[in-house]
Amino acid sequence: MSRPTEIGKLVGGVLERAGLADGLERAVASQEWPDRVGRAIAAVTRVRSVSGSTVFVDVRSSAWLQELTFVKGEILEKMNEGRGHHRFERIVFLLAEDTLEGGGGESDNESATPLERE
Repeated sequence: MSRPTEIGKLVGGVLERAGLADGLERAVASQEWPDRVGRAIAAVTRVRSVSGSTVFVDVRSSAWLQELTFVKGEILEKMNEGRGHHRFERIVFLLAEDTLEGGGGESDNESATPLERE
Protein backbone atom coordinates (compact mmCIF):
# COMPACT_ATOMS: atom_id res chain seq x y z
CA MET A 1 0.00 0.00 0.00
CA SER A 2 1.45 3.39 -0.97
CA ARG A 3 1.75 6.26 1.47
CA PRO A 4 -0.51 9.29 1.08
CA THR A 5 1.02 12.32 -0.61
CA GLU A 6 0.80 15.76 0.98
CA ILE A 7 -1.64 17.90 -0.99
CA GLY A 8 0.89 20.74 -1.26
CA LYS A 9 3.42 18.46 -2.94
CA LEU A 10 0.77 17.05 -5.23
CA VAL A 11 -0.52 20.47 -6.31
CA GLY A 12 3.04 21.79 -6.64
CA GLY A 13 3.93 18.92 -8.95
CA VAL A 14 0.86 19.51 -11.09
CA LEU A 15 1.65 23.23 -11.36
CA GLU A 16 5.27 22.48 -12.30
CA ARG A 17 4.25 20.05 -15.04
CA ALA A 18 1.69 22.52 -16.38
CA GLY A 19 4.26 25.31 -16.42
CA LEU A 20 2.28 27.42 -13.97
CA ALA A 21 4.54 27.34 -10.91
CA ASP A 22 6.49 30.51 -11.78
CA GLY A 23 3.27 32.41 -12.44
CA LEU A 24 1.87 31.34 -9.11
CA GLU A 25 5.07 32.33 -7.32
CA ARG A 26 4.96 35.74 -9.02
CA ALA A 27 1.36 36.22 -7.96
CA VAL A 28 2.11 35.24 -4.38
CA ALA A 29 5.24 37.42 -4.25
CA SER A 30 3.34 40.40 -5.72
CA GLN A 31 0.49 39.99 -3.29
CA GLU A 32 2.75 39.57 -0.25
CA TRP A 33 5.26 42.29 -1.24
CA PRO A 34 3.66 45.25 0.64
CA ASP A 35 3.20 43.24 3.84
CA ARG A 36 6.71 41.79 3.67
CA VAL A 37 8.62 45.00 2.91
CA GLY A 38 6.38 47.62 4.49
CA ARG A 39 4.34 50.48 3.06
CA ALA A 40 7.29 52.79 2.54
CA ILE A 41 9.21 50.46 0.25
CA ALA A 42 6.05 49.13 -1.39
CA ALA A 43 5.11 52.72 -2.35
CA VAL A 44 8.19 53.02 -4.58
CA THR A 45 8.48 49.44 -5.87
CA ARG A 46 6.52 46.62 -7.50
CA VAL A 47 7.30 43.00 -8.28
CA ARG A 48 7.94 42.75 -12.02
CA SER A 49 8.43 38.99 -12.24
CA VAL A 50 9.68 35.84 -10.57
CA SER A 51 11.97 33.41 -12.33
CA GLY A 52 12.77 30.33 -10.33
CA SER A 53 14.05 31.59 -6.98
CA THR A 54 14.78 35.14 -8.21
CA VAL A 55 12.41 38.07 -7.68
CA PHE A 56 12.74 41.00 -10.10
CA VAL A 57 11.51 44.28 -8.62
CA ASP A 58 10.86 47.59 -10.39
CA VAL A 59 12.02 50.64 -8.42
CA ARG A 60 10.76 54.19 -8.95
CA SER A 61 14.10 56.04 -8.99
CA SER A 62 17.83 55.42 -9.17
CA ALA A 63 18.23 56.87 -5.66
CA TRP A 64 15.79 54.31 -4.30
CA LEU A 65 17.40 51.55 -6.30
CA GLN A 66 20.73 52.33 -4.65
CA GLU A 67 19.18 52.49 -1.17
CA LEU A 68 17.43 49.16 -1.63
CA THR A 69 20.63 47.40 -2.67
CA PHE A 70 21.98 48.16 0.82
CA VAL A 71 19.03 46.41 2.51
CA LYS A 72 18.60 43.61 -0.02
CA GLY A 73 19.55 40.93 2.52
CA GLU A 74 16.96 42.15 5.02
CA ILE A 75 14.27 42.25 2.34
CA LEU A 76 15.14 38.74 1.22
CA GLU A 77 14.84 37.50 4.80
CA LYS A 78 11.40 39.12 5.09
CA MET A 79 10.29 37.58 1.79
CA ASN A 80 11.33 34.13 3.01
CA GLU A 81 9.78 34.26 6.49
CA GLY A 82 7.44 31.32 6.87
CA ARG A 83 8.15 29.95 3.40
CA GLY A 84 8.63 26.26 2.95
CA HIS A 85 10.59 24.84 0.05
CA HIS A 86 9.86 27.73 -2.38
CA ARG A 87 12.33 30.20 -0.88
CA PHE A 88 13.69 33.15 -2.79
CA GLU A 89 17.47 33.20 -3.16
CA ARG A 90 17.93 36.49 -4.97
CA ILE A 91 16.29 39.87 -5.48
CA VAL A 92 17.18 41.96 -8.51
CA PHE A 93 16.20 45.63 -8.40
CA LEU A 94 15.54 47.30 -11.76
CA LEU A 95 14.88 50.92 -12.57
CA ALA A 96 11.22 51.13 -13.58
CA GLU A 97 10.70 52.10 -17.19
CA ASP A 98 7.40 53.77 -16.38
CA THR A 99 5.88 55.51 -13.40
CA LEU A 100 4.82 53.00 -10.80
CA GLU A 101 1.13 52.80 -9.91
CA GLY A 102 0.18 55.39 -7.34
CA GLY A 103 3.12 57.45 -8.59
CA GLY A 104 3.23 61.16 -8.85
CA GLY A 105 5.39 63.37 -6.71
CA GLU A 106 7.31 61.95 -3.80
CA SER A 107 6.02 62.86 -0.37
CA ASP A 108 8.34 63.78 2.49
CA ASN A 109 8.04 60.22 3.77
CA GLU A 110 9.07 58.80 0.39
CA SER A 111 12.28 60.83 0.37
CA ALA A 112 13.45 59.15 3.60
CA THR A 113 15.58 56.07 3.32
CA PRO A 114 13.92 52.68 3.80
CA LEU A 115 15.49 52.12 7.20
CA GLU A 116 14.42 55.55 8.45
CA ARG A 117 10.80 54.81 7.63
CA GLU A 118 10.45 51.25 8.92
